[in-house]
Amino acid sequence: MRQTLAKLESEGYAKRVARRGMFASTPEESTGWTVQDTQGFLELQIRHGRNGVDTQVLDASLLTPPSHAREALRVAADEEVFVLERLRSRDGELAMYSTNWFPGAAGAAIAATADVLDGSGSANSTLRAAGFVTSGARRVVESLPAPEVVAKHLQVDVGRPVLRIRSTSWDQNDFRFDYYETWVLTDVVPLEINVASN
Repeated sequence: MRQTLAKLESEGYAKRVARRGMFASTPEESTGWTVQDTQGFLELQIRHGRNGVDTQVLDASLLTPPSHAREALRVAADEEVFVLERLRSRDGELAMYSTNWFPGAAGAAIAATADVLDGSGSANSTLRAAGFVTSGARRVVESLPAPEVVAKHLQVDVGRPVLRIRSTSWDQNDFRFDYYETWVLTDVVPLEINVASN
């Protein structure tokens, strides 16, 4: 119960008043991406009434992942996983360049979902519908000089500082079903972190 109330409070749906209790409230408009949430960027934007997100799918195929993705997903060196590479804009401005790696049945679920492959659907919603519910996740956020491929996609100078997020999600059985690397232009999409006391 306490965790649920804390989550509602951190998202702005509840407000704690000293010595009086917890009251329903209307959340402030989000301008960014709440990175500690289990929902993805697209879902959060829609939930907060922002409909100006466009997604261009650059690649969707089975590939052998690079070492950092292989280690995060705990897959064998020769195992292929389903890769989804996307470029996202918000309100007409380039915002982020992302690559997701999905192993096994999670990859098969994504590969079979037309709206994810055409950029109009949510990969997170598809995974949940297929039974892959996030039990935990680890995210590492760093500001790094944009490598050439990132700079090209985001149309920025090579070496410009860009925020990189690497995230691994797992289910209640500790199956790592999604690993992504996202490069975010925070002047277009600021990152948000909500803090609430328990």
